[in-house]
Amino acid sequence: METLTISRENARLAFIKADYAGKRLLADLLGEQNLIGTPWKVITSIEVACEAMGFDPQDPRFTQGTSDQNAYHLLTLAIVPALQEGRKPDWNDDNERKWWASFWMDEEGGGFRFYDMYYAYRLTGWTGGSRLCLPDEERVLHMVKYFLPVLRDFYC
Repeated sequence: METLTISRENARLAFIKADYAGKRLLADLLGEQNLIGTPWKVITSIEVACEAMGFDPQDPRFTQGTSDQNAYHLLTLAIVPALQEGRKPDWNDDNERKWWASFWMDEEGGGFRFYDMYYAYRLTGWTGGSRLCLPDEERVLHMVKYFLPVLRDFYC
């Protein structure tokens, strides 16, 4: 019998895109433990972020509050945890960078927009807070690129 090799990232991608029957088949073939988690680079929509964290995008926490309440729940329960891939910042580690984005609101200059990003080892600024920090600047840029409207609803 010939052996087929598949990377964990490709298996997880296939699992995310599969329907229910496909998910069951992949879990049976590859083992559910190999499919847990979602590669952060595929988190490009609210639906994918919610699915990666086991939520229905129509969950009342994401749809029935005010726009800033919905955004807060989307960011803290789905988007940021999915981009963190299950990791949590270690606030006792002086060598671990915690990255966050900063935004600018200027009616004359185009409204709400990304301004800059920063990192710290033990503290966060008012611009992001500990719940929105990510492990590297690439993920911060990714979050801004795909979730700017949610971030706007949260901050504005």
